[in-house]
Amino acid sequence: MLQEVPEPKLTHPHDVKLKMIYSGICGTDVHIYNSDEWARANIKTPHINGHEGLGQIVEVGQKVKRFQIGDYVSFETHIYCEKCRICELKNYHVCRNMEVLGVTRDGVWSEFVVMPKRVLFKIDKGVPLRYAAILEPFGNAYHTQSYSNLKGKNVLVSGDGPIGLFCALIARTRHPKRLFITGITAARSKIAKACDLHYIDPSKVNLKKRLEVLTKGEGIDVILESSGNEHALKQGIDLINECGEINVISLYKKEQLDLRLNAMIFKNLRLQLVTGRKMWTTWNEAFALIKSGKISYKFLDKVITHTFPFESFERGFETILTGNAGKVLLTFSSTPEQN
Repeated sequence: MLQEVPEPKLTHPHDVKLKMIYSGICGTDVHIYNSDEWARANIKTPHINGHEGLGQIVEVGQKVKRFQIGDYVSFETHIYCEKCRICELKNYHVCRNMEVLGVTRDGVWSEFVVMPKRVLFKIDKGVPLRYAAILEPFGNAYHTQSYSNLKGKNVLVSGDGPIGLFCALIARTRHPKRLFITGITAARSKIAKACDLHYIDPSKVNLKKRLEVLTKGEGIDVILESSGNEHALKQGIDLINECGEINVISLYKKEQLDLRLNAMIFKNLRLQLVTGRKMWTTWNEAFALIKSGKISYKFLDKVITHTFPFESFERGFETILTGNAGKVLLTFSSTPEQN
């Protein structure tokens, strides 16, 4: 529900105030909207949701030097402490004292937001703002495959949501031998095909046999699992080649999954679990990929299927839950189209 809240005040010298321009609806937001097991265990109400997006700086603290009023910025969801052992090792994305926008602290679905300067990422001029607004989920996809060398490999992206579609678009720039994406929604199959991706619906074919034919018996070397579906993960463990790599960027409905660990051991698999984005390697490299045009804007426009006014956020969720959406953006008042 929407309600009026006081405009946040800038009280810390290292903080900035943003006027929100775009925000995205993420799978995490859907978990919260549905109030599933994970959300009930992790979200305290009342609560302002939302963690993706783009804003323009309207006020800066006294000790903020690198950013100026008028700058367009995206922002890291994971607000790290800079003091714990994990931060000392520069693994800021899994800080022990981490606050998460829209999860453990109020998020960005508000006209104005205050946040620390250390989580801001400045957007260069010339990059359309709607693409800069998707950097957080795009960065998730980039981080997911950064653990594997995809060149010359047969790669399967499991899941056709926005993260999966971004994974596939990014993977294609890394010269795999063959690339496939799986999903079971007609609308997203059209998105994938419009992006010139090889889409397979495992509800209509025997996936393992189909991949054996398509790879001429070579099989799958790397799986980028983004579906959040327990069956898909188990199926991936079964069909992947020996010494294969499964990189998982998903939240699952259940906290505990029943996986065939011994089978994974005997196949010498590597299961890489992924969260967030590395600061700031992922951000810089992912943004460079968008800015360079190596991923065509026309393909990003295929993935960004819907844009709704912020006040109509429920329409965004309803569209996502029908399975007829790719990436859904929310716009705030007076959203500029260009940077």
